[in-house]
Amino acid sequence: MKKLLVVGVIVLFIGLAIAPSTGNRVFNDDTTPPEIKLEWLFYQKDGKWYHKFTATCFDSESGMNRVEFYLNNILQETIVGPGPIYEWVIPWELENFSIIGFICNRKITEENVSFFALAVTHSVEYSFAPWEDFVSAYAYDNAGNWGYDETSGHSPPPKRMFFTHFSFRNNYEGYIGRFFILATFEKGPYDIGV
Repeated sequence: MKKLLVVGVIVLFIGLAIAPSTGNRVFNDDTTPPEIKLEWLFYQKDGKWYHKFTATCFDSESGMNRVEFYLNNILQETIVGPGPIYEWVIPWELENFSIIGFICNRKITEENVSFFALAVTHSVEYSFAPWEDFVSAYAYDNAGNWGYDETSGHSPPPKRMFFTHFSFRNNYEGYIGRFFILATFEKGPYDIGV
């Protein structure tokens, strides 16, 4: 009986010695940073616009650990997991719409303002402006190595518009005359057409 117990203990120790480890692994040999590609797109869902940043990351040695997204060098989001796709979504909201120029066919009610723009110039303030703001992402592997990618400098929307019909909610400050407008609306137009 003692021999059987001793043989059983020896087999147990041999089995533990050759079994793969499921605990924390140390990746001393991995000195290669992960590969990262940062892309972006605008999309609309339920009447709202969003800006989605997608980091596609690969690390063939120790595997991926996480991605950190930064806006103007300030950490915004950390996504932990093996990847390879990490997504960060932020709302893209128009905060102010200022317009100046020549108009006709003005109609102002308690709820709405509409007019036909002969020639106007507009400026827009957004909650996130991809042509001004700077987005970067850092990809970390399980060994602590990191890769980096960034995106910035996209083109702004058009500034001048001609022969276009606008409809806004009546939430503006400024002047709207019969033939001239100099006003700032809280939100952008709910309808634009020709």
